[in-house]
Amino acid sequence: MKSKLSEFHILDAVDFLNDDKIEMKEDARSGLLREYVHELKGMLPTSYNEAWSLPDGKFRERWRIGIQKEFKSLVTVRKIWRVVKRA
Repeated sequence: MKSKLSEFHILDAVDFLNDDKIEMKEDARSGLLREYVHELKGMLPTSYNEAWSLPDGKFRERWRIGIQKEFKSLVTVRKIWRVVKRA
C-alpha cells in the first residue's frame, strides 16, 4: 500500500487514506496518516503571502479555499467586521 501511495501527491494520499470506502486495517491506516501528517507539518506556510502564493498548485488551491472560508466566516458567522458607509 505504501508503494502505491508514494505515487500520489501527498494531499491525494491523505484523501485516499481518509476515504472510508477503502478497505484497510485501521491501525495501518492510522500509521500511514500519522506519517503523512508529520510530513505535512514541515510544509506549513508561515505567512498569509506564503500560503497564498505557494508554488505547488494543489497546496495553493487548498490554502486559498481555507483562507476564503475563514474570511467569509469572520463576516457572516462571527460578525467580526461590518460594512460602514463612507460619508
